[in-house]
Amino acid sequence: MFTQSPVGLVVVDSDLRVLRVLRVNTASEGMRGAPVEQLLGRPVTWPTPTE
Repeated sequence: MFTQSPVGLVVVDSDLRVLRVLRVNTASEGMRGAPVEQLLGRPVTWPTPTE
């Protein structure tokens, strides 16, 4: 379901100080305009909810 979802999905690590991308599906790759290889391991730079 993750890889074939038409919705962009991203899995990040559990280190809440600096969220890093662990997995990206094809839809998310297209939305971000960058290949998966460029997204993996990078810090999350889009808005995230805070507690």
